[in-house]
Amino acid sequence: MRISWWIGLGFSACLAWGCAPEEVDYGPETLDFEGADIDEAPTKPAPSDPEAVEEPQYDGDYRKLSIQMLSLEELGEEGREDLLDAMLYPDEYTEEERSFPPEVQAFDGQEVALRGYMIPSLQDKDRILSFMIVGDLLACCFGTAPRSDQWVDVVMADGGSCEYFAFVPVIVKGTFRIEVIEDEAGYPAGCYRMRAVSVEREK
Repeated sequence: MRISWWIGLGFSACLAWGCAPEEVDYGPETLDFEGADIDEAPTKPAPSDPEAVEEPQYDGDYRKLSIQMLSLEELGEEGREDLLDAMLYPDEYTEEERSFPPEVQAFDGQEVALRGYMIPSLQDKDRILSFMIVGDLLACCFGTAPRSDQWVDVVMADGGSCEYFAFVPVIVKGTFRIEVIEDEAGYPAGCYRMRAVSVEREK
């Protein structure tokens, strides 16, 4: 498959386009202030806080979703690897071992409005046919490939295409699926896919 190739290509291209870090004087080492988070996308409630259950938010008929809400960080590295292996070899694991956390599983098969940043994987001239959505471009700029739960493989529906929006957040609308993504060697590289009907720059 092309997954590992285009992930590497996307990050290499980002470096080539000049988003590598520069030496900047940021002033004092600590700044005491109150304010909103840099990224105000919906976030996943901490599993240890039962009161932190957010009501679903919608953009029209599409449920709002961010990469942060798909995080499997609470499983730990070994837990994430076991979960992806269970998806790849379902006959060797129990249904419980193949289950995603309920708050993530709830999005499977849903019509969602996903917020993130585009990294193209397949294009026709200046039109994008498929792409990766990540939640943070810093990973790209510093050359670190995202974890399996930190990106979504997006394909435009019905052979369609979309405009490329570079370095700005976009809203992708379509159907979300939990589905294992294999790399060229047959190992699980990701677990989220989306069939998109529209892609727009966040307003």
